[in-house]
Amino acid sequence: MPGATLYLSDAWAAGDPLHTWGNYNIVRRGPFLAGVSGGWNADHPNWEHKTHGGPKNNMFWDTTVELVPEAIIVEAEPVKFPRAPVSKKRVWFDARNQTVIGMVTFDSQGPAVSFL
Repeated sequence: MPGATLYLSDAWAAGDPLHTWGNYNIVRRGPFLAGVSGGWNADHPNWEHKTHGGPKNNMFWDTTVELVPEAIIVEAEPVKFPRAPVSKKRVWFDARNQTVIGMVTFDSQGPAVSFL
């Protein structure tokens, strides 16, 4: 995609370059179904995911999720960069240990463009 860049720190929802994000706000707290375990298939030598098909032969991964009893949802905006290709990001933190369990970034028109 034109203008899309993935920085290594996006995996930790930190965002690059330095000082990109500001105007942090807690927007919600509540339960969250997170894919925090079972992300690889140790039974297969190439760690391939098990899949199954739907009625139109769509393929879906068999996914394990965990109920996080309380997640803190934080939104942030890019600051000091008026032409930033993203308008905001939303990050879900596990309230028990403050680890990132999800992140979505939005382009300047509003739709989500990347997921963690």
